[in-house]
Amino acid sequence: MSEYPAEQLIDRAQAAHRKQKEHERMWCLLEERVEEMNANTGNLPEIVMKKGYSLQLGQFTLYIEFDQQLSDPSEYVLVLRVGQPREPLFGSGPAAVKRRLRPAVSDDRRSIVWINAGDVRRFDTADVVQLALDMIIGYYEEHKRN
Repeated sequence: MSEYPAEQLIDRAQAAHRKQKEHERMWCLLEERVEEMNANTGNLPEIVMKKGYSLQLGQFTLYIEFDQQLSDPSEYVLVLRVGQPREPLFGSGPAAVKRRLRPAVSDDRRSIVWINAGDVRRFDTADVVQLALDMIIGYYEEHKRN
């Protein structure tokens, strides 16, 4: 017999399904935006999409991860983290930047919105894609080697 009530198991299954569906939708939107941006790179190098849900711009990588909460496996946060994939051989590199977004039900209750801790703004998935791209481009611009 399970230690969780049947309602919780259904909620956990729905949460896992919703997370996967939203992750796939986010990745598709990201692929579209990256294609558009790579067609008009200007003075930026090409953005490369990597396996494992990450983007590379120059020597920097943006990771997109869904983290399950240890206290409640049906709860998760979306983590956007940008930095160097490896520590430099000599000295130290710039500090990584991380944003943690919690999912919430949208006003129309049909989709997910994302909430940044301590912030009242709500981001839809397209906004999160733009936030991720802005993070890696801003990080690249600030820390690129001249």
